[in-house]
Amino acid sequence: VCGPNAATDGSAIMVGAVRDADAGDPIAGSKVVLTWNEFIVRENGIRNERRRLPARVRPDGSYVVCGLPVDAQIVVSAEAPRRVSGLVELTLARGQLLRRDFALGDSATTTVVTLPDSTAEQEGRLAMPITVARGTARLSGTV
Repeated sequence: VCGPNAATDGSAIMVGAVRDADAGDPIAGSKVVLTWNEFIVRENGIRNERRRLPARVRPDGSYVVCGLPVDAQIVVSAEAPRRVSGLVELTLARGQLLRRDFALGDSATTTVVTLPDSTAEQEGRLAMPITVARGTARLSGTV
């Protein structure tokens, strides 16, 4: 899956597809974005660094991301021109192969809202506003 440059350290792998929510077709120009924090130990101390890995989606809609960190909280989303998914939080185990598919709706009719990062001060970090798309879809069901 990862080719000749595959990691041999037991890191995790994520595969999946990004498709149009209505037609099921692959979306040209889409990508999957993974973000996590990583502690780096150096001679002068420990530093918390934010990692952001955009992975291109193939023409058939599939993607593969190799060498992902284990036991770390990873936030994943998919995006394409005029489209964005929600955020998915994952924690991967050593050697895990995870499949995560994304179905993106056309966001031309949505409203983009930026929410404040209300936990930043409590966690002692800089505030990072979160942008979300709000549309007209409805979900109903019975539990």
